[in-house]
Amino acid sequence: MAKSLYLLALAFIASSEVVYGIEEWTIGNFTKQDAVNPVMGPRDNTTFLCSVRQEIVNWEKKDVFNPTALVRDAGTSDDLINWTPVVDPNEESEDE
Repeated sequence: MAKSLYLLALAFIASSEVVYGIEEWTIGNFTKQDAVNPVMGPRDNTTFLCSVRQEIVNWEKKDVFNPTALVRDAGTSDDLINWTPVVDPNEESEDE
């Protein structure tokens, strides 16, 4: 009995991919290729003073973060790398 329920569940899971597949609105399947990524990688020379922990933090030392766009208080950049002002958590918003 348990074996037949297992096989039934397995058949249901396998058929659900065939029935639904990829939705029409999706761009497509993406595969992360760690070995082929010469542009982005962890950096141990980027630091900032964390206003919450009150210490220098190497925020890119371990991981690579996805690039994003964020605008706050009319942030500007001349080279699209260095932005002013930099969004930084402060004790007022983090302690609530």
